[in-house]
Amino acid sequence: MASLLSMPTEVLHSILVEVDHTDLASLSRSCHTLHQFIQHDALLWKESYLAAFDAPSRDGNKPEPDWKKKLQNIVTVQKILQSSNSEVKRDNIHWIAEELHDFLQNSPYRNKNPTSETGQWPWNSSPSRNVSLLAQYFCPDRQDNIDNLLCGSSLFQKCGTPAMKPYSTDRECQSAARLHVLYGVPLDLAGKKHATHPFARSRVYDLRYYTEKTRWGPFTPDGTMNIDWENLEATLILLGYNFHVFRERTNGAISDMWNRPFAGIALDAWPIVKEPDPPVEDPYGCHGTWMRVVCFLDYTDLYAFNFSDQSAIHKDPREHPRDALDSEEAIRLITCKLRVTSIERPEPEDGQGLPLVRFQGDSHSMHSGWDPNARSRLKGHVRLMKDGQIRWTSWSIFHGEERWRSECIQVGGIRSGRGILGNWFDKDFDMQGPVGPTAFWKVSDEIVDDAKMVRMPWI
Repeated sequence: MASLLSMPTEVLHSILVEVDHTDLASLSRSCHTLHQFIQHDALLWKESYLAAFDAPSRDGNKPEPDWKKKLQNIVTVQKILQSSNSEVKRDNIHWIAEELHDFLQNSPYRNKNPTSETGQWPWNSSPSRNVSLLAQYFCPDRQDNIDNLLCGSSLFQKCGTPAMKPYSTDRECQSAARLHVLYGVPLDLAGKKHATHPFARSRVYDLRYYTEKTRWGPFTPDGTMNIDWENLEATLILLGYNFHVFRERTNGAISDMWNRPFAGIALDAWPIVKEPDPPVEDPYGCHGTWMRVVCFLDYTDLYAFNFSDQSAIHKDPREHPRDALDSEEAIRLITCKLRVTSIERPEPEDGQGLPLVRFQGDSHSMHSGWDPNARSRLKGHVRLMKDGQIRWTSWSIFHGEERWRSECIQVGGIRSGRGILGNWFDKDFDMQGPVGPTAFWKVSDEIVDDAKMVRMPWI
């Protein structure tokens, strides 16, 4: 050890960079000299982090990350995920959700040359060390992590296995739901006894959640405009189930976008078919071609579900959740072509770091040309919220009249390839509905013509 410590600083640094990042803390405790050297070598922490994980996305206006803190935090998360101690996992659910959200936003996915042979979603072919690492901790061999960290929202009061237990506080339930949404693979267990989709459907179509305080969208009912991750979790599960049924009935007419853990949770995680020239001030990447999925209940089923029991209408839905709903839904896959129309200063209630961007465009259903609602105009805007989330609001316009409105959140943050997830509803906020789940995801930065769309491998 004396010969090691007597080496020049540059040589010792080069040796320590080769140490596994999970062992730096242990090595630091081995002696006072190494402790002092490791703790104060900022470049060592940076190089150790970058040797193991994806480089964080950098904005020229942001300061250099605290590499020591970033590495120590993710190593702590790793040790918790490796542990078999369920109590430790559950005690730290909120902190883990925050750290993994930050960790996943560093995952590089930008794929400028998507292949046509794989038939995969473009982000599936792009390597990410961060995503690969987390996928190992949330695989079938680590069901304990799935049970304790992804299946702890209030949705699991009535569904799931006995190992899937809801947390005791709303904050913890929201954190577990947030992790499930970031995970991105709907956890809908096989078999009627444990299936989650009937309860997710009940949550999404319960009209008691759609009020002025929630803006009829995925926001908490206290009027703070905080994200209701339990709403988004239910939407993810429901859309995933409906998507699966649709693919079975159409012999896989469209690729499955919800089959890769943590895929697409990153800046710029969508494909470039052709480098476009969109407005440089558009930070959200609105311009381009998007796919959308919309689901809805027959209105008779929706009305019966919500108004058959008059005594439940005015009860708090969180305290008195409705029973499972097994009614079948309709599903529409829609192509949307969006163009930026204006870029404005953020409004007082917005986050002030990014502008408000307005867009317009056209949409049409891919598989229901006979439907009178198959084609519509679209308009909307995207804004940064004060908590850093990206909010998309849009209207569907038929024959010059606004008809449906949507409120969605971009999962993973700005320009995340996972797309946006939320609700659609009557533009006049009718207390009797209709409402339903919806999602958008980008397929190209250019406006793709219809003939080319049907040949794209991920459609």
